[in-house]
Amino acid sequence: MPQPPRFCSPSRRAPPAFCSLPLPFLVLRWEEERQERDYQQLKRKALSRIISATRDERALQVQRLLQGELNPHTMGQIAELIKADMRNRMETLVSKKLLTRFKGSINHPSVFGEKSRHIIPKGAPPSNPMSLEEARCFIRDLADRWMERKAGFNQEQ
Repeated sequence: MPQPPRFCSPSRRAPPAFCSLPLPFLVLRWEEERQERDYQQLKRKALSRIISATRDERALQVQRLLQGELNPHTMGQIAELIKADMRNRMETLVSKKLLTRFKGSINHPSVFGEKSRHIIPKGAPPSNPMSLEEARCFIRDLADRWMERKAGFNQEQ
């Protein structure tokens, strides 16, 4: 009885069945899976905002602040609300290094000038300050993580 053909060597196995599918089909399938992941992520974010707002007034305040202009003063208020709720355990949501860099950037006048939270410098500016857009992304991410926690979602999901 003839043996089935081998692929290069006895240690190699046959390629998976999906390798024989046409490339456009694989691309389409990958795109559909990506769209589903994106949808699930948006759905989770929306649910966390709704649930957290019904459970805590601070979450509603943070959501209102996020809808307005995110300047250094507003971002500082959002961070203060989260910090008050977390009882100084914000490091469970974001690294202490990033948090220090964020606070130093929004508070120091050499970084944001007259728009900074403090007009009189308190200490040296951060060695690697965040840009305004970086600070905005940071505070949005921090708020999203906090609202997911408030909604009771597991952080590892």
